[in-house]
Amino acid sequence: MSEQYPGGFISKTEPTVNGSVARGMWTLSQAAGYAKQGLWPTVPAAPTIGTATAGDASASVTFTAPSNIGSAAITSYTVTSSPGGLTGTGASSPVTVSGLTNGTAYTFTVTATNGAGTGPASSPSGSVTPVKPPPALISSSTFDTASLVNTFTINAPATITSGNLLVCFITKVDNTGNPSSVPSGWTRAVTTAQNSFSYIYYKTATGSEPANYTWSGFGNSNQISATIQNWRYAAYYSTTVQQDFKNSPTYANPTPTLGPLTSPAANSVIIFMIGNEDAGQAFNTPSGFTAVTPLGTSHKSSIFLFYKTGVASGSTGTITVTPNSANSGQVPAQMILLNAV
Repeated sequence: MSEQYPGGFISKTEPTVNGSVARGMWTLSQAAGYAKQGLWPTVPAAPTIGTATAGDASASVTFTAPSNIGSAAITSYTVTSSPGGLTGTGASSPVTVSGLTNGTAYTFTVTATNGAGTGPASSPSGSVTPVKPPPALISSSTFDTASLVNTFTINAPATITSGNLLVCFITKVDNTGNPSSVPSGWTRAVTTAQNSFSYIYYKTATGSEPANYTWSGFGNSNQISATIQNWRYAAYYSTTVQQDFKNSPTYANPTPTLGPLTSPAANSVIIFMIGNEDAGQAFNTPSGFTAVTPLGTSHKSSIFLFYKTGVASGSTGTITVTPNSANSGQVPAQMILLNAV
């Protein structure tokens, strides 16, 4: 059946309509008639906005499907950010929007789409601000020997991802010299000549880290302890150091105190390292810190590590670590500050 339209157009095909799509050429009276019968394709109503949850340069937005889905099933939802107009799509709630700028506040709206088109937007969500996650200690590896060695090899920690920060802590018995050979890519945090009982090295992990790392050439053979920590979302910032904590003229019960440090940004990390030369010594955990299982406590190159995450931006006061048993050895200490990235 043909139909003539204004302007002289003639359709040789009967216009058709289903729940999703209207095809062909329609007169206004035809379209009005189908719409009156509820046969004309319609878009979904607006979804009901739920909660936006910020992530790292992203946000996850929940919503409820509209009760009026229109003339056909909903095929997708689109969440749009304000500002920026960045979008994320999905078949159901929640939908994630990526590519946001950390530190910027955003609201979000959501629309539903079916075969007839995209419906109106929901009301805006509450405002959220994406932020980088705080640094996290993912894994660690250790080396500990009471034998006298001049070279040691320590395994790489598990689950190293490119961009992670690797921090190696080393202690030895005497201060006869710094290592003559250091694994590729590692940088010593402090290079003072007096600080040759304990060491901190760091590097940013690549996508192809070796299975282990070797340090050698420590002068005299030593009892050596070492640990490598694998930190995510962290970068090296600074180190403070004080050598040979003791109560002059004896070494009895030193109480290492370091600081203050100035944290460059929120969610920084402080790691307090004590390298102890007295077998059997132990130290109390400072308030707010987490203690790492000590190494080498059966001999004279032990490592005590305490770390604190979530450090606020600005000046950090001094930190004191008290012994919980008698001490007759030197206690070199260092404190390293990691920045969130």
